[in-house]
Amino acid sequence: MVAVGAVALGAEYIKNYISIPFADVWLTALIIVIAGTLPALLIVFGSVIIWGELEEKRAERGISNLEKKLIRRKKKR
Repeated sequence: MVAVGAVALGAEYIKNYISIPFADVWLTALIIVIAGTLPALLIVFGSVIIWGELEEKRAERGISNLEKKLIRRKKKR
């Protein structure tokens, strides 16, 4: 999708191979699709980042709990 968008932005390249009215409509339609999907993609990527950070904090909390248990076991001996 990124490659197609990059090629589409170079409208001169497209206009050499596609008739001008169709190229204008296709470029406009591509911009509309990207503008429509961008908010949804930002929500999805943001959710994945937040989920990853929460998992990392949960793992760090688990590691610190294990370290505390090991320290307590060493002190008992």
